[in-house]
Order: sequence, then structure tokens, then C-alpha cells
Amino acid sequence: MKLINVNWYSIFYWLSIADNARDFFITFITIFTVISVLATICFIVGRDECMECPKDGLGERSKKWMWWAYPFMILFWAMYILTPSKTDTMLIIAGGSVGNFITSDSSSKQIPSDITKFLHLRLEKYVSDLSNSDREVIGIAPKTNKENFLDKAKDLSKEELIDYLKKDTTLK
Repeated sequence: MKLINVNWYSIFYWLSIADNARDFFITFITIFTVISVLATICFIVGRDECMECPKDGLGERSKKWMWWAYPFMILFWAMYILTPSKTDTMLIIAGGSVGNFITSDSSSKQIPSDITKFLHLRLEKYVSDLSNSDREVIGIAPKTNKENFLDKAKDLSKEELIDYLKKDTTLK
């Protein structure tokens, strides 16, 4: 989806409004969470006496507070979770702009070789850290005896390495 006539002032304005809304939501989350916890504790403590007490006992009053506090607490938590912060929205806008640029610009179709080399090295490092069972799941050949030996040899001292080579005959 391509934005036409983007007004960056309005975008940054709504970013700051969204961030302020998150602060507003966290304030009411705190208030309604405290009310919910206290009402729940009072209900648990007062429910035993509620069986014998009239309708205005501690258990009944706390049940009314719970009835109103829980929905508002859940509502404000949902609003807080669904409202992105400034950093989240900046990442969304930047990622979307980069994605639009890469898909629309003909010169960006070919990935530079430096990025390809970097990605290849990172993948090699990732794969070298995998165990043989994880390699099989992904569909990569398991490590050879030589690779297993090199992994072990990295942590051994000179004397330990010599002793290991004397005992293990698989590499000869």
C-alpha cells in the first residue's frame, strides 16, 4: 500500500498522542488493578461471613467493586497492549518505508555482495552451533568426526589435547 501525500507533521503528532495515551492507560491500569486486588482479597476474607450476614457485608460490597473493576482493568490493559509506543511506531514506519523502497525501486533488486557475505557468515555461525539432532531436523548433514574433534579441541590445553589424541584413534 502506497501512501499518497504523506503529511509527516500529522504522523509525528499522532505518534506523540499514542505515546501519551499509553501513559494514560497505565495510570488507569494501576488504579483498577489495585482496586481489583483489594476487592478480591476482601471478597475472599469476607465470603465466609457473607453467608450469615445481611446484603451489606464485606463480601457483598467487595463483589460489587470486583464487578466494576475487572472489566475496566481488562479494557485498559487491552488498550495499553494494542497502542504502540513511539519506538514501536517508528520501527513500523521505518520498516514499512524500507519495504516499500525495496519493492518499488529497480536498483535495489540486487542485494549488495557485502550484505550477502555477512548473511552467509552469520548463517554459518548459526549452523556451526547446532547439535547433530537439530541439524537433522533442519535438513543439514550432521557434523563429521573432524568437526566434532575441532569443537572439543578448542577448549583443551596442549597437554589435554595430546592425551586425547593418544586415547582416541578415530582421527588417525
